[in-house]
Amino acid sequence: QQDYAAALADYDRAIALNPDRADAYLNRGVVRSIAEIGDDAGAISDFDRAIELDSQNADAYRNRGLARRQQGDLTGAIADYDRAIAIDANYAEAYYNRGNVYTDLEEYAQAIADFNQAVQLKTDYPQAYLSLGIARAKLGDKQGAIDAYDRAIDFNPDYPLAYYNRGILHADLGNYQKAIANFTAAIEIDSAYAAAYFNRGAVRYNHFGDSVGAIADFQMAADLYRQQGDLAMADRV
Repeated sequence: QQDYAAALADYDRAIALNPDRADAYLNRGVVRSIAEIGDDAGAISDFDRAIELDSQNADAYRNRGLARRQQGDLTGAIADYDRAIAIDANYAEAYYNRGNVYTDLEEYAQAIADFNQAVQLKTDYPQAYLSLGIARAKLGDKQGAIDAYDRAIDFNPDYPLAYYNRGILHADLGNYQKAIANFTAAIEIDSAYAAAYFNRGAVRYNHFGDSVGAIADFQMAADLYRQQGDLAMADRV
């Protein structure tokens, strides 16, 4: 946070010296919107000013969209991503971000179209493949979702959420050994992944009769949920 404070101070000085520097407002807004700072309102104010100074700044529109989504203004976020894409039709991140908002709105077909466009423009984009898998799964295309998770893992072999999500779908499809393998991979990457322990335990218990392994997984899941403050899940386990 000290680094962020120093960065904010630097941008404050830059703006004081030249109040018409769009890039300084944009960069200060980005810092303000970082989770550790959490000043989305201040960030939006900076992005507004950057856009006033440079109406063709696609980055300013995209970042304002991110901040608006954080504030729950999904309509405003989509409008900003639309504008960023209108300025730069090859802006993969703007398609990805807009797809995530369409997913928030449960408009999965539109989300899939955006994620597909994002990965066409930027092949090495594991986050977009993950989001594509989530949207496909929501529409019942489980194999298509698995294919998307495969691609996410191809580009990022240390992506625990991609393994976890793929494990859930393999379990749904009756591929129980593959489900366990994926939950195990997620745990090897993130040893505090309580849900992966819980679901691996469920598969072990329900489909392999492995009570010893299942109990060990359930106990680990309960301990982790408790450590992470999720007492409801800890009690459920």
